[in-house]
Amino acid sequence: MIRPLKIGFAIILAGICLNSYAVTTKVWKQTSQKQFDKGKLDSVSTTSKGDILLAPLAEKLADTDEVYVWAIVSDNEGNIFVGTGNEGKIYKIDSLGNFALLYDSPGIEVLSLAVDRKGNLFAGISPGAVVYKISPEGKADMFCDLPDCYLWCLSFDEMGNLYAGTGNKGRIYRINRRGKAKLIYDSGQSHILCLVIDSGNNLYAGSEPGGIIYRINPKGKASVLYDAPESEIHALALDGNGSLFAGTASGKSMVSPTRRANALHQKKISRSGAPAKAVSNAVYKIMPDGAANCIFRKDNCLILSIAVCQEEVYIGTGNEGLIYKILPDMETTTLMKSGDLQVLSMLYEDDKLYFGTGNMGRVYIIGNDYCNGGLFISPVHDAASLSRWGNISWSETVPYGTEISLQSRSGNTASPDSTWSEWSKNYRDFSGENIESPPGRFIQYNAHIRKRFSAADSSSASPVLHEVAVYYIPINRTPEIESLEIESYDWRMKDVPGISKSRKTKIRKGEKKAVWKAKDPDGDILVFDIYYRGSEEKNWKKLKENLKENYYCWDTVIFPDGCYLLKLTASDRPDNPPSAAKTDEKISLPFTVDNTPPVVEKLEPEYKRITPDDYVITGTAHDNTSDIARIEYSVDAEDWVNIFPVDGIFDSKTEFFEFSLQDVSEGEHTVVVKTTDSQGNVGTGKVVFEASLRAASELK
Repeated sequence: MIRPLKIGFAIILAGICLNSYAVTTKVWKQTSQKQFDKGKLDSVSTTSKGDILLAPLAEKLADTDEVYVWAIVSDNEGNIFVGTGNEGKIYKIDSLGNFALLYDSPGIEVLSLAVDRKGNLFAGISPGAVVYKISPEGKADMFCDLPDCYLWCLSFDEMGNLYAGTGNKGRIYRINRRGKAKLIYDSGQSHILCLVIDSGNNLYAGSEPGGIIYRINPKGKASVLYDAPESEIHALALDGNGSLFAGTASGKSMVSPTRRANALHQKKISRSGAPAKAVSNAVYKIMPDGAANCIFRKDNCLILSIAVCQEEVYIGTGNEGLIYKILPDMETTTLMKSGDLQVLSMLYEDDKLYFGTGNMGRVYIIGNDYCNGGLFISPVHDAASLSRWGNISWSETVPYGTEISLQSRSGNTASPDSTWSEWSKNYRDFSGENIESPPGRFIQYNAHIRKRFSAADSSSASPVLHEVAVYYIPINRTPEIESLEIESYDWRMKDVPGISKSRKTKIRKGEKKAVWKAKDPDGDILVFDIYYRGSEEKNWKKLKENLKENYYCWDTVIFPDGCYLLKLTASDRPDNPPSAAKTDEKISLPFTVDNTPPVVEKLEPEYKRITPDDYVITGTAHDNTSDIARIEYSVDAEDWVNIFPVDGIFDSKTEFFEFSLQDVSEGEHTVVVKTTDSQGNVGTGKVVFEASLRAASELK
């Protein structure tokens, strides 16, 4: 009996909200095949519906001790033949499963095999393009020697003619029963990599580097059936309805079998199989009327082999050794991971799928039974900061006699290592269990999908994991105040040409403006409080609270003249409860409040006995709080004239000054002295004196 679908996401918040807060709770949810395929699959499959289930049971039939299994074919007696490299050996697996060497060829690669109606095996040997005929009794003879470098593919038509696709000149030959070859088509391509023949004896050929599929009718007339955007058509297969399936294996950065064979011929074989960059390849379905549709596409993937059972399509890939299954409704299943880097060859026979691999060269068979158990290990999830984990829940369909359980682990490195926690206990309640893994930045889960009984006693159905959700809350981090500055009214701006009026009046006289920069590593909303105190005081007084802007301007008339400090606090309390809110603070540099004008004192005119009309004015400019910043004078209401103090520099609260009046006319004169402190306060003083010509007469 199958239990109904179980969904456990609705009540999960109840467990986590006891210890955390909904406003910042986050969820990592995996629901799609794309997400699941980023994890590790061990005896489990994923489907385009977003499910994980047990993979079909794969049995290893043979370990050839070779590097590549390039070709697999069968005869009418149920025997399986396997062509390998890099030693050019052919193996036979009989109907009882016995595995034995059939023929050790003189070549390096057996890239293609074909069987005629009498059970004779024909093998294409490379480098070179030699066809050997091997009788059912195991006698081998050279059948045909073609004038090419590689023999990629062989296929028989209904009349017993053998067709061969070759490289490096992209030719197709027809070889009769006596081994005589005739060139029937020169494609102009470098390689003809695959051949299939339909029930009407139409020949289909896939090429490289143009990515062209050719159709050659029984009369030898060639036409282009499809020109793919990829450069290499590497596999072809036909279904019972006459639809053609074509797989591509393009990408200069990828070590495809074509390039591997070329490198081998030059004694530069590469066995890494690793792509240098993302390359996309596809499977196309071409209907009998010529209409083509892409039914499968994947990055960093080579489509190396295709097998068709009725309307089900099996796809063998590299360089992760994955096998995919596509149903007529286009539902795609990541069927299994082979355990080797490439799935180079496939054969569907008697409801069983045979496949051969590369790196290393092995032969497997897949039947209709599921594995007894499998393991899915999720990709690592980055919570972006140290987090506390809540519940883990999932939805499942669990037939009688099967079960699903999950585990978790956490750490603070992007890749799990010895610093991570151990795998937790098994979580069995799909509706949600509290995650026992310690707080961390990264988390990972696994799912054990298994039958509880032996294969002989259990149902053939598989449990299905539909989706998984991990809830967590980042542990609140402290906000950071990066800078705090106090800006004052700049009385000098009014005299600077080219400065806009709005900028000159941005801060008015008597005002101060606090400007700051702050950030929160969690992206929480921040509010700011400002406090002040005199530099000689101990206690802070509140100036303003709950500011949302990054500045505050205030009138300093409420402050007596003196030196002050400002303290700014930044809090993330809008997004966190009081017990979890974090605060940072910063104290400004000391700043001066001065709203009292300076004074001008001791203004005295003195007649200078040098010329008859020179006078010297002396005096003192003084401020109790701020340094003197400017001194000016005006005689009889004329333009102001700037002067410097006696010591030549404005650097103190008291400055002595002296200036001369030349060419003073006889009579009364008024001299006004104006001084400005560093805060822009202005004070003035005045002196009136009588100029006479007495000095001039004395000089005579």
